[in-house]
Amino acid sequence: MMFGLVYYLWALTFDISTIGQMPQHSVIYDRNGTFYSRTVGENRVVVPYEKVSPNFVNALISREDSCFYEHHGIDPLGIARALSEICSSEG
Repeated sequence: MMFGLVYYLWALTFDISTIGQMPQHSVIYDRNGTFYSRTVGENRVVVPYEKVSPNFVNALISREDSCFYEHHGIDPLGIARALSEICSSEG
């Protein structure tokens, strides 16, 4: 439970509005923010959010996290449900 709280508070520190500033080729940094390497062969194109179909966005949200608009990055009920399934499958 404490881990979940710490993770939740950590997630609140991220500014999602900066995602568009992400470099187009993946760059890997160590935990201190020092450049480590680049991935090979990955090439992506940043598409402005305004140009992404709302249907595509809604499909992703409904598939990945139906409670997306009700939490700040961590769904406590979803985590509890996943842990419950893990515990029941092990026993």
